[in-house]
Formats: sequence, C-alpha cells, structure tokens
Amino acid sequence: MIEDMTLRNYSPNTIQSHVECIAGVASHSGASLERLGPEQIRAYLFYLVRDRRVSSSYYKKARWALRLLYRVTLVRDDVL
Repeated sequence: MIEDMTLRNYSPNTIQSHVECIAGVASHSGASLERLGPEQIRAYLFYLVRDRRVSSSYYKKARWALRLLYRVTLVRDDVL
C-alpha cells in the first residue's frame, strides 16, 4: 500500500495518516485485512461514527485509505 501511495505521489504525511487508519481497522477487527468483507468494513466505519464520534474529515480519510487498500493494493472491488 505504501508503494501504491508513493507511486501516486502522496505526501509523507498523507501516507502516514493512511497507514494509521488502516492500522486502526486491523486493530479493531483482529483479523487479516485480506479476509475482511464488506460487512466488516461497514461495521468498522459505523463504529467510527457511532462509538468514536470521529470528525467528518477523519471518517473520509479512513474511507479513502480503505478504498485505496482494497481497490488498488489488494485489487478487490467487492469491499468498498
């Protein structure tokens, strides 16, 4: 994922924040990110909004990080 962001010329700060978002998903789910399906990702995003009450900008950043991970890095269109 870091290589994909670097190839897209993302700034180092953006890369770091996206990696932190993905680490949050991994920590919350306790499962391999490759094995998560749309239901688990949706549940995590719902958790961010309902339980953590994150800002709109953090939510969008987390969603874009997940979208990059699944659509570009893992080449899966079935998640987001």
